[in-house]
Amino acid sequence: MNLKQLKRYKGMVGSLGLAFFSATVLAGNYTPSDFPDGQLPNNDTNITFTTYNGNWVGEIKFPTAPQDKTIVNLVSKAGFASSISHDSLDFETVYLYTNDAVTFRYDAHTK
Repeated sequence: MNLKQLKRYKGMVGSLGLAFFSATVLAGNYTPSDFPDGQLPNNDTNITFTTYNGNWVGEIKFPTAPQDKTIVNLVSKAGFASSISHDSLDFETVYLYTNDAVTFRYDAHTK
């Protein structure tokens, strides 16, 4: 599944506590060098994770216990795809391809 196919899951994802937004402005601050296993942190409420050639991870894992209103921006500038995973999302594997950008917002009230 790619990001274009993910758009049809917008309503389903929102009902699971994550809302999908168009990524237009991103403030980058993490790369795979910061989290080599791809596991994003729980203690940050505005996460931007960017992959590059030479600084890439195959699987990006959402925070396991995100705080309410946590924003996760994922950006790929790498020549390889990365999969996006989370234990409680109700969709199959989603891939982040070169030049893709996607933003998720965690909302505890719609969980």
